[in-house]
Amino acid sequence: MRPLINRVYKDVHNDLHFRVLAEAERDDFIVIKIKSGEPLRMPYRESIDFFYKPQIRLLDHDPFKIDRLEEDLSEAEKRYREFRMTSINELVDSPDIFDSKWRNKAINFLSRKEGFLKKSVLFELLKQYWAHGCDDNAVLPGFSACGAVGVRKKVTKNTLGRKDRVPIARLVLTNDMKEKILKGFKKFYIENEKNSLTSAHVDFLAFENLKGVNAPSLRQFIYWGRELNDAIEIIKKRTGTIKYLKGLRLLKGTVRDNAFGPMSEVMIDCTIDNVRVLSTEFRDRYIGRLTIYFTVDVFSGLITGVYITPEHPSYLTGCMCVVNTTEDKVEFCNRYGIYITEDLWPSCYVPFKIIADRGEFLADAASSLTKNLKINLTNTPSYRPDLKSLVEVQMGVFQSKLKGILNGLGLIDKNDEPRITKDSRKQATLTLNDMMALIIREILFYNKNHWMDDYPLTPDMRRDNINPTPLEIFNWAKKNGLGNFRKLDKTTVWRNCLPTKTCSVSRKGIFIKPYHFFPVDEKYDALIHNFSFGKTACEVSYNPSDCRQTFLRYDGKMIPLEPKQEINFQSYFEMENFLQDLGEKKILHKRQALDDEVEKRQEQNKIIREAKARRPKKIEIENVRENRKKEINRHRETVLAQVDPEVTKGPPRKTEPKKRAHSSGLPSLTDTLNVLFDN
Repeated sequence: MRPLINRVYKDVHNDLHFRVLAEAERDDFIVIKIKSGEPLRMPYRESIDFFYKPQIRLLDHDPFKIDRLEEDLSEAEKRYREFRMTSINELVDSPDIFDSKWRNKAINFLSRKEGFLKKSVLFELLKQYWAHGCDDNAVLPGFSACGAVGVRKKVTKNTLGRKDRVPIARLVLTNDMKEKILKGFKKFYIENEKNSLTSAHVDFLAFENLKGVNAPSLRQFIYWGRELNDAIEIIKKRTGTIKYLKGLRLLKGTVRDNAFGPMSEVMIDCTIDNVRVLSTEFRDRYIGRLTIYFTVDVFSGLITGVYITPEHPSYLTGCMCVVNTTEDKVEFCNRYGIYITEDLWPSCYVPFKIIADRGEFLADAASSLTKNLKINLTNTPSYRPDLKSLVEVQMGVFQSKLKGILNGLGLIDKNDEPRITKDSRKQATLTLNDMMALIIREILFYNKNHWMDDYPLTPDMRRDNINPTPLEIFNWAKKNGLGNFRKLDKTTVWRNCLPTKTCSVSRKGIFIKPYHFFPVDEKYDALIHNFSFGKTACEVSYNPSDCRQTFLRYDGKMIPLEPKQEINFQSYFEMENFLQDLGEKKILHKRQALDDEVEKRQEQNKIIREAKARRPKKIEIENVRENRKKEINRHRETVLAQVDPEVTKGPPRKTEPKKRAHSSGLPSLTDTLNVLFDN
């Protein structure tokens, strides 16, 4: 069998190894000799007969090949490997590399070039490359082979300084000492974020009672403490998980990785403005600070929507910003006295995906966006503002730009205010409409002129000479058919943003507790019968802040509903609060009613016990009519005495004797009346 290329053969008599590098002419092979403890020499020729000697054997395993996984290599090792292979690639790829004359001339030429290694280093790299398997890992640096583990270093006399200088003995750390450093570094430095490295070293020595030569130095303590502990765990423990996630975690990728065009992804966020404002209707009334919403297109960086409100952040206020995103911006700007053309703010489309934080759009009502408008909704994890960094940046940018012109007009700046300042509430000057006009002007300027240095322009953009500004990128993508350009009427968008609920239906109407609703248009009354005789339930969209905006969802339509009777509440929030309070009152009422019923039953039992105590042993049951008549007379006198006490003060009434009946045999009228009265 002919010798195999790049395989190792061993001379069992002399413990020599030979790696076959190439096949030369006339049955000769280029080999490199490897002997442990001796420096490598350049390759030379061996005849084929050499490999047929009995002491030369082919090894099944290559003992000199460096087999290391890519993920196990450090960044320094990868950099060294890449640099070394770049230096010798031109040499090893040449078929004349084993010609000594050509090799010497090539190395001399490369060593004289700027940025290349020295001649001697190039020779050593070639020998290392051939000896260790002829691949990229063959030139890896031997960092792991440096030093001698567990061997105490020899201390030699310093002959370069003073002759009487005493050499300093260094402690060679054993495994037990490293284990102590591991625990001490964790206890006194990692878990105590207020402690410095120097203080932690002192605390460690004091805790372990280490002094003099037996004490690890500060450098040893720091090195092995960091080497044996996980670097990420050290940072998390020292700074806290929240601060690590927000500001120290590695940032990989960009926010534009998944955006395929304009309106494919839109980021939304809100902030409380730093300007105090007045009422639009009553200019002498202060109303506080405003909430500002922004939506930003991920692909182009264009600000696609804005909404300013005195309300607190909620799902409905966020939906109003989504509605503004889909609204015609020419009409929107005209309402605030700003006249533009469509190409200056071309955003009037329904986004394909909305990226929000764990706030307003985490509510159950946000499912209406996905279900009714087919908008994919994504909420970022906690402490991950970098996932919607485009809109996060806008909050500070706009507030900083308006800070100069709004100074003294109700602006709040906590960083610059001294301890004693004027009351900014009394300096309030602007209204909500004024703030909206200012923000619109800033948005138009930003979309047109903001230069994005780090924007990854595509080859097509560079070919069309597109500047990295939001407006140019948005219009270019729209012209070339990139993105999601779906239009809907703003009223339709708003109604489909409203939260939905399933309600029961009967002939009384659609029951939205505690009222019944019917369609405003009577032609839809037949639907109520269909629902009541069919599935007995329907889907209703409603505006929680306005009871007048209630709609029946049926067959893709939004049918307005009106209550069967007048609603005494302005919003469903107010109604729900009232019903909740009423429910709590009902529970308290039931408890009180139960207590009263128990007291009633106790009194009834007392009456029965007293009646049983007064009951005679023998009861006469004869002369019932006579006894009943006497009881009636007694009861009548008692009742009359309670109604008219003057009756009892007069003389007793004289009773006349009964007269005989007339000859006709019939009773007289007086006798008849007396009988009726007695009965």
